[in-house]
Amino acid sequence: MKHADRSATTEVAGSGAGVGMWQVARSVCCSVALVMLAGAVHAKDYFYGLTSGAKLTVSDADSVVTYPLTGSLSLEKKPGGELACSLDTDPQRVNSVGGLEVWLCIKSTAACRQGKIDCQGGSALGFDTLADSDIGSCSSQDGCKNKCAAYCVANGKKIDGSHCASSQAKCECRCIDRTAGPAGGRGVAQCYIGAHITLKLNSACTGAAVVDYGNRCFPMTTSSSTAVVAHADFSEAQIGPIEETGTTVRCGQLGTKKLVLAGQVPVIFNPPSSHDVILTLDLPSGFPTKTERPTRTPVKAAAALDTVTPTPSR
Repeated sequence: MKHADRSATTEVAGSGAGVGMWQVARSVCCSVALVMLAGAVHAKDYFYGLTSGAKLTVSDADSVVTYPLTGSLSLEKKPGGELACSLDTDPQRVNSVGGLEVWLCIKSTAACRQGKIDCQGGSALGFDTLADSDIGSCSSQDGCKNKCAAYCVANGKKIDGSHCASSQAKCECRCIDRTAGPAGGRGVAQCYIGAHITLKLNSACTGAAVVDYGNRCFPMTTSSSTAVVAHADFSEAQIGPIEETGTTVRCGQLGTKKLVLAGQVPVIFNPPSSHDVILTLDLPSGFPTKTERPTRTPVKAAAALDTVTPTPSR
């Protein structure tokens, strides 16, 4: 069981000065105009409707709960191979908890990191995430961070967060490899979805949350995604490894072909209901359009919610 205390310059001279300044001004003007034109020509937006199989999965050490999703996925392909994405979903009604009707609410938040798309292929753009709730003892946040950084390097990854849980004097650590998996084909991509996920008592998604998964930055990919939590809940239990795979679309086919994004976030710092979890998004999409947002499908009841309890005082 997790505990409540988880905190943590240029001079121009002579008779040619006027001509020189004019040439510089003309050059700067034209350069700026070309940059602006390039951005206007090459930045494109695509809106995909989520299709059957779109879901959020919540996995802890003892159970797996799946919630189907409806809504849309937005992609923005920028100059230089940058890619941004965001998710817009409908509230989903889930089975009652203690006689109360509960709704899954996903609120889109600001982009948490810039993504990329490789139109020529050859890049490894998958994700491999390792979280561990006990990599050893700690007495300070800085000490824990240093220990976590070394732990991640030893596991072939980079640090993605750490926390010294003072109630246990144990160092929690999260690591990630953002270039995991095999070399991708043409159009292989990764992007990041910012989302605040809660369970609430009404479809308007207002009021206090029954369960709050917090603001999360989902690393999404059309390649492969793997996540595991070791020493879940400060125990010997393990969550995962959970493996998901997306579907790549070539850059020139973004307006005509379906795609699938998949990604996962291990939640071990201030976890909901005092339990570590892995949140997984599977986002298969229908044919996109460059001009309109797709028509949503009706809201359906989500999977049974057998393990959710009100979030305790932490």
